[in-house]
Amino acid sequence: LVLIDRNDKLNYDTDAKFLLGGGAGAGYTTAQCTQATLLANQRATDAAVGAAKYDIGHLISAGSGGGIAGLGVVGRNGAKAEGCTSAPDPRGDSFAIDYFAHEVGHQFGANHTFNGTVGNCGSSNRNGATAVEPGSGSSVMAYAGICGADDLQGNSDPWFSQRSIAEIQAYVASKQGPGATNGGTVIVTANHAPEVSVPAGRTIPPRTPFTLSGNATDPDAGSALVYLWEQNDAGAGATLLSNAKPSGALFRQFGVAAVEQDPKQSPALGQNLATAADGTRTFPDMAQVIADNTNARLGTCPTAGSVPIAARVECFSEYLPTSARTLHFRLTARDQVLGGGGESSADTVIAVSGSTPFRVTSQAAAATTAGGSTTAVTWAVAGTAALPVLATSVRIRYSVDGGLTFPTVLAERTANDGSRTVSIPNTPTTEGRIKVEAVGNYFFDVSHADLTVTPGSAPGPDPDPDPTGSNPDPDPPAPDPGTDPTELGSVPDPAQTPDPDPASPTTATPATDVGSGAASTGGPLPVEPSSTPSGEAAKFPAKIRVLRAGIEGGRLDVLAEITKRASGRVQVAYRSGGVTKRFAAPIEDGRIRFKQRLVGRNAAKTTGIFTLTYAGDDDVRSDDLRLRAANRRASLRRADSKIARGALGIVGTISKRARGVVRIRLEYLDGTALERRSFNVPIADGKWSLLGPLPAAARGEVQLSIQYTGDERVRIRGEQTSKRVRPG
Repeated sequence: LVLIDRNDKLNYDTDAKFLLGGGAGAGYTTAQCTQATLLANQRATDAAVGAAKYDIGHLISAGSGGGIAGLGVVGRNGAKAEGCTSAPDPRGDSFAIDYFAHEVGHQFGANHTFNGTVGNCGSSNRNGATAVEPGSGSSVMAYAGICGADDLQGNSDPWFSQRSIAEIQAYVASKQGPGATNGGTVIVTANHAPEVSVPAGRTIPPRTPFTLSGNATDPDAGSALVYLWEQNDAGAGATLLSNAKPSGALFRQFGVAAVEQDPKQSPALGQNLATAADGTRTFPDMAQVIADNTNARLGTCPTAGSVPIAARVECFSEYLPTSARTLHFRLTARDQVLGGGGESSADTVIAVSGSTPFRVTSQAAAATTAGGSTTAVTWAVAGTAALPVLATSVRIRYSVDGGLTFPTVLAERTANDGSRTVSIPNTPTTEGRIKVEAVGNYFFDVSHADLTVTPGSAPGPDPDPDPTGSNPDPDPPAPDPGTDPTELGSVPDPAQTPDPDPASPTTATPATDVGSGAASTGGPLPVEPSSTPSGEAAKFPAKIRVLRAGIEGGRLDVLAEITKRASGRVQVAYRSGGVTKRFAAPIEDGRIRFKQRLVGRNAAKTTGIFTLTYAGDDDVRSDDLRLRAANRRASLRRADSKIARGALGIVGTISKRARGVVRIRLEYLDGTALERRSFNVPIADGKWSLLGPLPAAARGEVQLSIQYTGDERVRIRGEQTSKRVRPG
């Protein structure tokens, strides 16, 4: 939108200046917006600037709070200034989004999108045909924060629902609707809208989590696409805290509630933002699935009792279907181009069939096992191996970070018969989880308690490989830490360990063969599949580095560095006590600094896992970092690092309290492609070391990222250091 000339003539700072015969405007006061106010503003705006000189008018007043607007009036003579927003303190996103953008949306033809019926969501405010968000909703055209027990969160997120976008596009394309006199001007830009692809329709069982993954292509080079999956089912009105939802909206616009730190700021920190760069969303949110805070087990969410109110809202706002029905989902991709951005979407359909959920039944209680041991994984098949679901095989994955990621495949493809014995990797953890997912379908479940894995006496059998390449950064089992570091001078002649045939995927040595202190003789360190396409290597690395990560006075206190070329915000996810809190933190001159107050179960813990994610921009690559916050330092140090005779040697120290492994990640250029590899190095009595030959492309220069993720048992926080290493 562009402000017109003579807009200064519309500053009605007193009643007397409201241009209606030199006196106070009939029906206008500075206290509120009413229907009479709309009519008065229409007459006054026409008189001040000319009826043919504008397309949309809107009155802003520092009054008691509220808004009103004509529906579909942009460009319509005699009605196009029928919009009013009033607030006692009209500043920040709580005003700009919850009120002003909402009312302007009405003027462009968008209806309400909430499906709740409590408080302000009741009566005639709900519009059944567009009620695609549960409860109060959270999009611009919803009623977040003003519907009592139906509220999903306190303020709206700065995103229009996909249904609102469709309504506004239809209105604009019809030349501003019936009775319009100004058809608008179409300006052709050089930008192109992305083309969206979504997965084919499938049938899934009820009360079972599922993941939808789509993507988009953009013919314009450099477009940074972001994605948003949304349900698109309107139905009969229902209160949020109802367990009877045979139709209508089940899933909120974003998977988690936004907790804005200061809604009077713009942008307000803590908002939900469409920053997903891979077109994937899990329903319900993965943190809820890990915490078993869904209606999967019982078919209902708790309506009262000991469950905190926030947890109940989470369960009801991401509600799994409980009976046979059809769900419609839309993936929207935006290219974020200023001055004519492109947006497009595509739809898919998920059918729900059956009466019981697909559910992992083993590892249901906290337990301890040794790395390298075997265990039985069991699950309730729920008829999913037969028609109409027909998922005859499943894949079994493993996580060492409480379910934040599942990079290790324990069984690539096994019969969907309810049982499989697997080997647990020899990677010490207190947060092991197992995931069973359908092959060729979208549903899955995870084990419902943490598994503690202690170091085994010897590495266990290697898990099944992951030929899909969907997890390019695995956490392999750690080697036995019983050997001493080896001096750099003992590196063997690289000629004794020739480079593997790049066409053969089986020649790389597993990451567990290096880092025990002895020189590797099984070939070069394994090359991790590159996640950066050709040409991307010219961009600057973000290189997030955490300088401080503690929990003090009930607050998560983090200080991190990032390249000064980076701008905007990083997304933060903090998990502790089975609860994940998400928010955004600003980047200021290469620094990321925040002190986030912890509440609920988060506040009772002295350690937790946090993830920093930077989406990247035109000049800076994306990056992410996951560490543990705690109140004791790890004192991670790199004592020496060298590239000599085609091999890499690193030695370092760490607090003698630290246990487990140090994770080392290498980045290097192979032509124009950025290659990465990562592996674990065991800690022994406060020392760690790595020694092994490099592939030819890495023998010139490598960028090292050395990371210790932290240890909850001894309350040691995660730390990271980095170094560029050249031969010599």
